[in-house]
Amino acid sequence: MTKIKAEDEVAFMAYYDSLTMLPNRRLFEKNLEQKIERCQSKDLQCSVIFLDLDGFKSVNDTIGHKGGDQLLIKVAKRLKRILGPDDIIARFGGDEFLILVNSFKCSNRVKIVADELLNAFITPFNVSNQDFFITCSAGIAVYLKDGTVTQSLIKNADIAMYSVKYSGKNKYAFCTEKMKADVYSEMLLSNDLNNAIERDQLEVFYQPQINLCSKKIIGVEALLRWNHPELGIIAPGVFIPLAEKIGLINSIGPWILKQACAKNKSWQNLGFAPVTMAVNLSGVQFMNKQIVNQVEEILQVTGLDAKYLELEITESTAIQESDDEFSILVRLKNLGVSIAIDDFGTEYSSLSRLKNLPIDRLKIDIQFIQGIGKNKKDEAITNIIIELAKSLQLKVIAEGVENLEQVQFLESRMCHDVQGYHFYPPMNHKDVDQVMMNLLDDSMEISAVK
Repeated sequence: MTKIKAEDEVAFMAYYDSLTMLPNRRLFEKNLEQKIERCQSKDLQCSVIFLDLDGFKSVNDTIGHKGGDQLLIKVAKRLKRILGPDDIIARFGGDEFLILVNSFKCSNRVKIVADELLNAFITPFNVSNQDFFITCSAGIAVYLKDGTVTQSLIKNADIAMYSVKYSGKNKYAFCTEKMKADVYSEMLLSNDLNNAIERDQLEVFYQPQINLCSKKIIGVEALLRWNHPELGIIAPGVFIPLAEKIGLINSIGPWILKQACAKNKSWQNLGFAPVTMAVNLSGVQFMNKQIVNQVEEILQVTGLDAKYLELEITESTAIQESDDEFSILVRLKNLGVSIAIDDFGTEYSSLSRLKNLPIDRLKIDIQFIQGIGKNKKDEAITNIIIELAKSLQLKVIAEGVENLEQVQFLESRMCHDVQGYHFYPPMNHKDVDQVMMNLLDDSMEISAVK
């Protein structure tokens, strides 16, 4: 009897998830194969839904992994109640679920089921006497249109789900050819990006920052460009998120930081007036546990004094309510570097949080500067940010300055530090060296680009 029971348990564990008691991926794929065979022989229809929970990590962070497991059990039970007797739900792994939906009697049934799945998350889940409001993202692949074999249907449902994740979450989408093409393009681009550093395709451009009172360069921002052999120059807004996604940012980030610090030190060695080098840190790079050690090591290797390095982080990164983020900022400040909040005004900042951050400068986002002379609201926001910086005793700089009207507006509001095409575009290392060389004579002043 004991042997039979043990064999039953082994058989159960082979095909079922021990936490939720749902079928596992192995059993789901087996059932899907059988369903596909039936659809092929009888000209029937079925669909696969790939469902992923939104915000599940925050639950684990709040009540621990045991609490997270309890939430998964409750989610599984609630979703199972929605489905019909011929439908199958399985736990794919982590906080992901696979659902096989039969559409024998109603071709629109998968859409009806998907709507019900999303509605199932309207009511909060009570775990450890706390209510948790979570949502889900779901992707749908339809038999024949999106594949005729098990793996292609699951893969395309997964592609659709990730498309939903990137476009706002808390909804579902059917897989499209564009989604498939985007994933394929991203895969190819990922392969190219993996080799970009060793193939010398990444290049640092430099854009000077000007003080309107002294008419001199007071800083330079390092801006990364990817010279793709086939696609030409790719902007960081395209490949930095990709680098974060595939884990390359922790190689690319230190590389650009070292290049920028070495460039600034080389100018000092040539006798140029000292300037601050501004370098962007992505959110993922900032949260790397080694970031402080990396910055310290690069400063030591390049010989650049920390006071001539400014690290820019986004507003959303800076205002996170986390002791870890605050600790990193404090440790970076203790090295002697400056901290700036980039693109300020584009996110929702907590002023109570902002006033306590160890930062030095706010950088007004380009969208507000471009609205000067065109949009009174942009002018008002720009003015508010300038006054906020003054009240918090922070420096402020405007980026994206492109015309005299913007310059005059900023000067009249006592925002004297600016950056933009009105003075200099981002330049490669040779061109910026020439600019710095031309300004070696302290008597020379900056003039607007003609």
